[in-house]
Formats: sequence, C-alpha cells, structure tokens
Amino acid sequence: MFLMKTKIKPGALAAAAFVFTPLGAGAGTVATWDFNDSNAGWTTTAGAFVNHEDGITPADASGNRAHDAAHPVAVLTSPAINFSTVDPIDPVIDILWKGGNGNQNNSADPANLAAVTSYNGGNTNNSGQKGLGFRNLSTGAYDFVSYSAQQNGDLETLSYTRDDLVTNGIDTNANYVLDFFTTDDGGWGWTRLNEVNLDANAFAEVEPGPTIFWDFNDEPGGDNGWVVLNG
Repeated sequence: MFLMKTKIKPGALAAAAFVFTPLGAGAGTVATWDFNDSNAGWTTTAGAFVNHEDGITPADASGNRAHDAAHPVAVLTSPAINFSTVDPIDPVIDILWKGGNGNQNNSADPANLAAVTSYNGGNTNNSGQKGLGFRNLSTGAYDFVSYSAQQNGDLETLSYTRDDLVTNGIDTNANYVLDFFTTDDGGWGWTRLNEVNLDANAFAEVEPGPTIFWDFNDEPGGDNGWVVLNG
C-alpha cells in the first residue's frame, strides 16, 4: 500500500520513474528517482510509505508518517539496474538521506529480503536498521547494504563509484533492485529517502525475445524448405 498526501495527476507516477535532468545529481550521475511527491515508480514490497516534505518515509499502521514510532516493517523496491557499462571513474550512484543513523547498533546486514520482512515478526523495534539493500536478482542476496551515517535532520549524500561498489560486494554483471527498508524505531529511528541518482547506463537491459528461425507464411518459399512426408 502506498499512501499519498499530495494529489498526483494521472500518469505522473509512471512518468516519474525515469526522469533524467541534471538537477540534484553529482558528477557522473543523472537525477533518476526524486521522492519529493511520489514513489517515483518504485514498488511497495512490504508495509506502507507516505511522502513527507522532500522525500518518502515509512507509514504506521494507520497510514500516517511513522517518524520514531513503531510500525510494520516497510520495504520500497526500485526497478532493475545493472552496473556493467557504467562510468569506471565517476560516481555511478548517489543516495540522498535524511534522519537517523541507519545502523545504530552496528548489527550485521540482513542477508536478503526475507530477513527484512520477517524481522521481529514483521514489526519494527528499537534495535532495527534502515538502509538501502542492493538485492542480487540471481541469488536473492543483499550483496551490499548502504546506511546513512549521520544522526540529524540534515541532507546526507552518499556517492559510490563502480570500484566502491565492487569493493563492497557488487557483481557488475548481475542485475539488481534496490530495497529501501526499515526495521527500526525509537530515538532517531526515523529515516527519509529523498533521491537516488544513477549513471545513465545503470539500467538493466531487457532480455531479448526469441529468435525466429522459420516464418511459415503464404508467400513463395513460405515453407522454408520443410518437406511434407505424410498427408
């Protein structure tokens, strides 16, 4: 369920999924997903989210901004991405956060989506986390989880180069989705995702369709050399 406090024009959510402008992006990236007044084409996988100020944040069971209060575990999932052809030098992804430290207790990263959604029976507590998990679509594992490191309401931008991602466990030949998740509440338990900006070549390629070897039409030669043996 995705809850909005701002009315969106028809078609705006779909259009927001792939918007490329230079605003808000760092060197090497383009503004890709801006959560100012929509979910920017991401999918709610667990719990619920609501737009607040200049970003998106988890909602409580009543559909209101959860802030530091307990709420159902929430996961918001991006379209598929791939880092195989991104720039080798400049940053290829920027993550813009506001809120509390994403891993206040220095806990181990969740292994996969199931570890997040089943956390504490599907409800947050004050020992949880909030981060952005890079979920490998081949293995289902979180090969890397990025957390906000600050403990205030200021905007924080985390930028990673391709080498940074590889060092942190990313397979550049694999397809990924990004899971914005929260299992945390309590003091500085709130978080807000403002933007995610990518290298323009970071989107996963669509799998090619089947190759047609024989097209049996009514034109001369339309049997493609096949021979009738019976009938």
